[in-house]
Amino acid sequence: FRVNGRVKSVYSLVKKMLRQRGGSRMDLKAEAVRDLLALEVIVTPDPDLEVPQTPDWLAEEWRERAACFAALDALQRYAQRTSGWWIEPGSTKDYITKSKKSGYRALHITLGTNVTALLPMASSQNFQRQRIDTTMPCKLEVHIFSASMKQKEKVGSASHHLYKAFEFTNEEIIAALTRSTAGSVAPSALRRIMFPAETLRLQGKSFSPDIVDREFQWLCALSDRDRDGRLNLADVHHAQRDVSRRLEDFRRALEQRKNRWWVHGVQASEKAPAPSPAGAWGTLPSTVGARQKVAMLEHALMVAKNAHNGQIRKSGDPYWTHPLAVADILARTMLIPTPNGPREPPAEGCPPEELEELARAFWYRIALGPEDGFDMYIAALLHDTVEDTSMTVAQIQSLFGPSVASLVDGVTKASSGRRSRASRSVQDLRKVLERAANDVRVLVIKFADRLHNMRTLQHMPSSKQRRIAEETRAVYVPLAERLGIHIWKTELEELCCQYINGYAFELLTERNRQSEDARQRNLRYLQHYFGTLLVDFRDDGAIRDIIMMEEPVHTQLRRWAQRPNAQPPLPIPRIKVVTESKDTCWSILGKIHALLPPMPGRLRDYVSSPKENLYLSLHTTVLMDGAPVEVYIKSMEM
Repeated sequence: FRVNGRVKSVYSLVKKMLRQRGGSRMDLKAEAVRDLLALEVIVTPDPDLEVPQTPDWLAEEWRERAACFAALDALQRYAQRTSGWWIEPGSTKDYITKSKKSGYRALHITLGTNVTALLPMASSQNFQRQRIDTTMPCKLEVHIFSASMKQKEKVGSASHHLYKAFEFTNEEIIAALTRSTAGSVAPSALRRIMFPAETLRLQGKSFSPDIVDREFQWLCALSDRDRDGRLNLADVHHAQRDVSRRLEDFRRALEQRKNRWWVHGVQASEKAPAPSPAGAWGTLPSTVGARQKVAMLEHALMVAKNAHNGQIRKSGDPYWTHPLAVADILARTMLIPTPNGPREPPAEGCPPEELEELARAFWYRIALGPEDGFDMYIAALLHDTVEDTSMTVAQIQSLFGPSVASLVDGVTKASSGRRSRASRSVQDLRKVLERAANDVRVLVIKFADRLHNMRTLQHMPSSKQRRIAEETRAVYVPLAERLGIHIWKTELEELCCQYINGYAFELLTERNRQSEDARQRNLRYLQHYFGTLLVDFRDDGAIRDIIMMEEPVHTQLRRWAQRPNAQPPLPIPRIKVVTESKDTCWSILGKIHALLPPMPGRLRDYVSSPKENLYLSLHTTVLMDGAPVEVYIKSMEM
């Protein structure tokens, strides 16, 4: 980078003084001295900085932004750590993310320090000889640009004038454009209409009429499509669009990159796995029997136990219980529940022997399932071996084949060294998403891993609890919703609220506990009422099931945040009607709306217009005795 020092323009000082009318001349002069200095920091972006795959022009813009924000961060840290310096409150301005109308882009920050100054007397005619020696706080305004931003800033003032001229639709402009028989006006005439010479006198040499005229001439030439040296109404409208077009393109690209850059290509790999070394479990043919696969699962669990031997979790349990619990979460998500299936292991205080017994109950069904699910289960059992033990990916490949090894390598953290925590987290997430673009099972294992960590987060220090919960809410919850894993999305968001909004979460939980009996009676009444209401559909076999549930706590918190002065809200009852076919959904919706008044604006048709994660359903909210009831209607396939 390079630094240029300068004295601020007379125009900017006068503009600040005019905002402080009523002050004495002495105060105004003192304020002028305090605000006199400015620095320009012109940074050079790092050409080797890694950015996600983007067009070349957007990658360059991204490197420039990174360099500017790094310089701003360095200045802020210096002012916070150095005695005698401070940051003026409210002085940090980001004109890069959201630039000014003129296209001006930079970062602004104002630093303060104490200096000794000779201040001239305000009312003395001999002010050169009469001065006051005083110590006063002085402000140093710092503008941070890249080289390309600085080049645009050089014509920023003229751009601003031109933009204002084109933005105004007052009678002078219309008259100037229509007065001439040609229906056009010269740029200098347009400047004189909008910015007479007398309005430029206090703006200093840089804003003299001749200089502004030349800048107008240059800028208007860009909008003069017929190249006749004059502007007409069509040229004015064209210039208006051109001023913000590239800015909007860049902003739209940033928004798309922020929201969607990880979405494209997230699908299971269709490539056949490469042959594995001979003499190992990975060499077994795809037609291997269920008994041999169960033996492979037994061997994988034994390898995990030996690799994590001696390692203890914060809860006091052996470390191998964590990968076993992650694999159990995957099994319960992949397999269809059975009436006599094993119960859910308790989230707290489950002995290792009991957890292993519950997990083994699924092994035979896992062995009978598809190969993709079988390999994912083994990879979940071994997902921390490479990261936390001396075991290598090559050893896993020799034991269980390349598919399992690829999954374990995908979920293993990539960060190392002395980087910051945020940098390591970004690097790890980037690796997972890149691997998930080829094999989505990597992301599924990572979700199960984060879910079990969140379930056992109470054993971590409070500072880590909040950091991990905020990271989960910012990254994993939107990902789970985007991929349609709603059951994990809901539980993760519920657990995040427990640690981020602790007091409000406990207050709502206690209120829900106190009203549990009354709400259960209400749910039973609603189920009976809707069963009677839709009895014709049930007799015809058009309805498979009517499920009663309640609004989760995290949506209660969201409603409470919208009305913080109100009492904590009670959960809204939800009714899920499962039908045989899609056509029946509309018939049931019409039947419900015919007897119960719907709330305005609460009908959501996700059947005709599915969500981005392909979610299909009809949502409506009806009123029963003045209380809202949410109704979800979906077919069995949905």
